[in-house]
Amino acid sequence: MNKLNGRYIRQIPLIGTQGQEKLQSAKVAIIGVGALCTVAAELLVRSGVGSILLIDRDVVELSNLQRQSLFANSDISSSKVVAAKRRLLEINPEITIEIAPVHLSAKNISQTISDKINLVLDCTDNMNTRFLINDYTKKNMINWIFASAVGWSGMFSFIAADSACLRCQMPKKANGETCQEAGVIGAVTKSIASMQSNIAIQFLTGQDISNLKNKLFTYDAKTISLRNFDIQKDPRCKTCSNEFPSLKVQGQEDIVRFCSSGMFQVSRETKIDLVKLQKTIESEFTETILDEISLRFGNLTVFSDGRALIKAKTKESAVTLYDRYISN
Repeated sequence: MNKLNGRYIRQIPLIGTQGQEKLQSAKVAIIGVGALCTVAAELLVRSGVGSILLIDRDVVELSNLQRQSLFANSDISSSKVVAAKRRLLEINPEITIEIAPVHLSAKNISQTISDKINLVLDCTDNMNTRFLINDYTKKNMINWIFASAVGWSGMFSFIAADSACLRCQMPKKANGETCQEAGVIGAVTKSIASMQSNIAIQFLTGQDISNLKNKLFTYDAKTISLRNFDIQKDPRCKTCSNEFPSLKVQGQEDIVRFCSSGMFQVSRETKIDLVKLQKTIESEFTETILDEISLRFGNLTVFSDGRALIKAKTKESAVTLYDRYISN
């Protein structure tokens, strides 16, 4: 335990040696590698959580740097999961970081998130993905922590496997304003992510957090006020009735526009040989970057699973670029 006592000496008096060992054996999945994740993941890595899975389909953009604290100018255009993994392992090389550069859907969530995961952190920015997380975790009896931050405010909720779920709390599935539309203060995302991480560490070390179940917490950064609301199971909830509507596989949309302005994801049911593609386009693009999961050139970031992130003014322009360089 000498190594443990050296790196974690300031927290062991609070969680004990057994608590630290529980952190080391824990497996946490974090969905969405943006403002919330870059804080939460760093806190969990520094605390000694043994294994973390990062899931995100996006790349780093200049506008991310105002609040996404793991990234720097040198990471722009890099896959978020690759850049985050690199930085987190610099912080704590004793832990394991796995990455999944995928567009999470009903079709692939069971292959992406193992049922051996101890806890899921929601760090996404849209309700469709949150309801997908909600249904998957409820079906597989996995605890998770919902979190959101927009403007000067945020909210979070510890959703235990046997408690009221997100659909009980927000049955209408309303999409509110996004950070692109309303803006967001970096200090707010850090506050919400810190509280999310605090709950995670308590849960993973075996602390009694029963008082946090069936509650939704809201935070107003302007007044520095935290409120909580009691949540009850909704007898009409389709998730708690084991219908799990968000897990029903539907045709995946071929083209998705990101929260980030000017970025489209184009998907096709195909496998791409990135090395071969690099050779094909090298006569037109003098600068290409091939890493462990993607190939970047021009305004495109291409993944081997058939996806491409394309910076374009319109959906039609994005499809044209995909067909020009990838389909042929």
